[in-house]
Amino acid sequence: MSKKNYLGILAFAMFAMAGAGFVACGGDGDDDEAERENNGSSTAGLLDHDFSTRIKSAGDYRFFYNGNGQVDYIVDGDTRYDFSYRPNKIVQSYKDVEQAVYSVTYNGYGFITRLDVEEVYEDNGKVEVSGSSLFEYSNTGHLLSVNSSAVLKLNGETINVTNTATLTWQNNRLTSAVWETIEKDEKGTTMDGEAYNYTIDLQASDCTNWHHQHAPSISAAYGGGGASEALAFVKLFGYGPQYLPVSCTEIMTYKGSTSEHKTWQFSYGLNDDRSLSYCTVDNKRWNYGYEHLATDTRAETSENATQGRRHFRMFRTVHSR
Repeated sequence: MSKKNYLGILAFAMFAMAGAGFVACGGDGDDDEAERENNGSSTAGLLDHDFSTRIKSAGDYRFFYNGNGQVDYIVDGDTRYDFSYRPNKIVQSYKDVEQAVYSVTYNGYGFITRLDVEEVYEDNGKVEVSGSSLFEYSNTGHLLSVNSSAVLKLNGETINVTNTATLTWQNNRLTSAVWETIEKDEKGTTMDGEAYNYTIDLQASDCTNWHHQHAPSISAAYGGGGASEALAFVKLFGYGPQYLPVSCTEIMTYKGSTSEHKTWQFSYGLNDDRSLSYCTVDNKRWNYGYEHLATDTRAETSENATQGRRHFRMFRTVHSR
């Protein structure tokens, strides 16, 4: 496996290290908060505070849940992410071969606030990797900043990798994200001479995202596809924007010049309950699938669900259609 592929795997865990923690609105005490952190999220994938509908698919992603309403595993073609709780872990595998193990910390609202790389594998054995990532959210549940750091030992070479990002929100619209990646050798010298910078600009539309869902139209701002995208669909990286973009422009800058420039166009469809039925990215259509939960199987009895419902009501704006 090449260095580039290793960094692709690490991108999942190397998401954020600067000032993690959800800025909570209210709370029921430190003991309860700590308890909810250990439990993970019992509201994952649920569209709204009434807990009647839960996402089951988006594009090629398939989502599965345990009896407590937590994510059990996610399937993306031949790639699978298995979740366990107490201790909280995510195991990433490809064609049933384990690739990486991550230790996870959740806050009281079920958002991931910390990821630690434990193990990353290649075909001929384990790779030495260490690193931690933290996530910062706004008081409306939006991901604000990403800053990560990892040390990778590969073929006798030590590489220090940092990723930082700032996401900008205005009036519940995600308007831009700026990512920077720096690789340094063991002497602290920046490899390739300079950092890589990615700027993602999103043009918001008037398409209301009634349930604050994630969509592939904003995935670039969250670090691209793969694991980060899969977890965002079940709201483990906070709530989506209230209004979805109609276009996105990504510019990569290296050594002061633009080395890559991409633009995408988006459109959307809604179901009768105003959940997303599809999102098109240029010519690719992403269809959404859901399951409707019976009243007696909803996760309303858990303290975690109660807190998530209370918080969601605090910032959700009621619209007329």
